[in-house]
Amino acid sequence: MKKSVKLSILLGIFISLLLFSYFFPYSCDDWGFATNYGLKQLSNFYQDLNGRYLGNIIVTIISRNNIIKTFYMSSVLFFILYFGTKLIKKDNLKLMIIFYILLLGIKIQIFAEGIVWSSGFANYATSTLMIILILYFLKNPLKFKYSIIIYFLLSFVSSFLVENITVGLFCFSVLINIYYYFKNKKLNYRYLALLLGSITGSILMFLNPSYLKLFNHTDNYRHLRRSHYKISIFPNLFENYLFNFFKMFIVLLICFKNNKGKINYLAGFLFNLAIIAMMNNRIFVDQIIYYPILAFYVLTMLWFFYLNRNLLDKNLLTLIIMLGLILLPLFFVSPVGARNFLSIYVLEGIIYLTLFAKLTNSKYLLVWLFILIGFYSFIFIKYQKDFSLIKNEVNRIIEAVNSGEKEINASRDLLFDYAVHYGLPHSNGEVKKDFSSYYHISNDWKINFYKKI
Repeated sequence: MKKSVKLSILLGIFISLLLFSYFFPYSCDDWGFATNYGLKQLSNFYQDLNGRYLGNIIVTIISRNNIIKTFYMSSVLFFILYFGTKLIKKDNLKLMIIFYILLLGIKIQIFAEGIVWSSGFANYATSTLMIILILYFLKNPLKFKYSIIIYFLLSFVSSFLVENITVGLFCFSVLINIYYYFKNKKLNYRYLALLLGSITGSILMFLNPSYLKLFNHTDNYRHLRRSHYKISIFPNLFENYLFNFFKMFIVLLICFKNNKGKINYLAGFLFNLAIIAMMNNRIFVDQIIYYPILAFYVLTMLWFFYLNRNLLDKNLLTLIIMLGLILLPLFFVSPVGARNFLSIYVLEGIIYLTLFAKLTNSKYLLVWLFILIGFYSFIFIKYQKDFSLIKNEVNRIIEAVNSGEKEINASRDLLFDYAVHYGLPHSNGEVKKDFSSYYHISNDWKINFYKKI
């Protein structure tokens, strides 16, 4: 492919992201960060909030100007796609477009909380990009003088976004240093710089006074899970039909392409059966049913990939280890939102796309490309309708308050069933106050939610 054609496609992807990001509405915490609350927290350097210093600063900036928000969001998403694709296969634009559409086909709650919501994006999408950059520069080491500074800064900065990313990256840095030392009987200074940056950043993050409340169990919002692992986090991993069907296709492709005999067909069939079972969200209600199905899923997955271990090169194993380490902390804290799974979804996507690239030729890529482009058109129209609906409802509330109405009714479905995270003030407390301040209206009104029958 000619360089000019490649640049045109890349530019087209970036412009489409610009257009998409421009219509993302502000919601929930965004209203607070864009008004006095954001400035108050910044003046106190977030000592009463959390140690997500970088994410908090980013959302304070992007929540105040839609143009800045649009360029920041589209740039982060573009580089997630660009460097994520380079982790899969160098300079394959077909794969990048497939990756792009799979990203937009993410579970709607993850999309609403981790991408559309500015406060979520600043932390969760930014940290996803940082993880991808770290993995990319480990795979393609920087070799110029003082390049270790880049590795230090990458892990240091990544520590001020999301707690499970901070913990996972620290554990990952420890593991790769131990592995390299025992294998080569010497230190790798890039790995060591990554570890030092992670240690320094982790200490500074968790020295924030807000985490003391978490550890002494006086935090009213967050808490450590002490009794049992909460299984409600798992629907965020499996309630994504597009991606799950893509995974099942890749499992079948491995069975046919990677000649391992009849036992591999059996393992693949059982693994796909387990994926289908885990896609049924009713199993998460009943723990008696759930635990055997989860065990079945884990065992069949391990068996299948053990049989096909020849496909698991160093790059794939690194991705799998990173995914596991950033997932693990989510079992021990609460609450866990759908947004926490954005980075996990992206890494899992890269893993399966890497397997896809190993086993397919350009014909398979083109078939999936055309299928997913059709899906993209549907998703784009659907999300634009959601954004427009929320925007119209916000305008209706503003007009009603300005006309003197004291009580406003709205459908509760608008809070949960659309591609916007709490696009309306979900309570009559601080959130409504921030909403009123952001839109310069009186706070002397009340919102009542009703459920559609």
